[in-house]
Amino acid sequence: MDYGIKIYELRKEKGLSQEEVANKLGVSRQSISLWETNQASPSVENLISFAKLFNTSIDELVGVKDVRTIVENIEETSLFSIEYKEDKHVVYSRDYKYLNSKADMIMFFLSLAFLIFALLSFLSALNMEIQIARIALIIGFISNMIGLIIYPFYIYINILKKTENQHNIHIEFHNDYLIYDCFYFNKKTIPYELIDYYIRKKDYLLIYTIKGPRIYVPTINDIDIDDFLSEKVERRKNKKPFWK
Repeated sequence: MDYGIKIYELRKEKGLSQEEVANKLGVSRQSISLWETNQASPSVENLISFAKLFNTSIDELVGVKDVRTIVENIEETSLFSIEYKEDKHVVYSRDYKYLNSKADMIMFFLSLAFLIFALLSFLSALNMEIQIARIALIIGFISNMIGLIIYPFYIYINILKKTENQHNIHIEFHNDYLIYDCFYFNKKTIPYELIDYYIRKKDYLLIYTIKGPRIYVPTINDIDIDDFLSEKVERRKNKKPFWK
């Protein structure tokens, strides 16, 4: 449906920028740009929001008398889909390669605290008498071993639990949204506006949604998912720091 020009004209009549319209609708500025150039189609909910914002009707907005026709045209088949099994590599890359949760941070900094204590014990032993220094070195050695074990052991146990039964993951990519179907969640429809950013690695992509699941997407030779996603959401080299 070629209603991008109509959306553009109505926006200009109101004297609004793409960013202002995006803020009013709760979507990204890039989405407005894609809709106006007919590179993507807004959802039915977004069309309704557009109609209310511009004080017009949906049939006038899209030039269609029957709203059911809009639904039929928007509910298109997926552009491409991916299915894979959740193994140890997937779980580690998705959940534990970066600090993603409060539990991860607690265990990481607990390990770090033991390692720092071990270092201080080793340094303090330099200025102690031999017998006391030996005790300090033993304490430092034990603390060092605990610090080296805690976080890796935490990751190892959690990965074993999650991969006890390998589950199938199914992902469908559509023009305006993706569908994520896995064991942990009921089938989720995620608009690209709700994706914060994604990370591109050698053999996979890692998608970070806003207050939603992290999504692991394996790289497939004949499907250029990276180029497709880069037109819709931000691509980063690494995860955002946890304090941002």
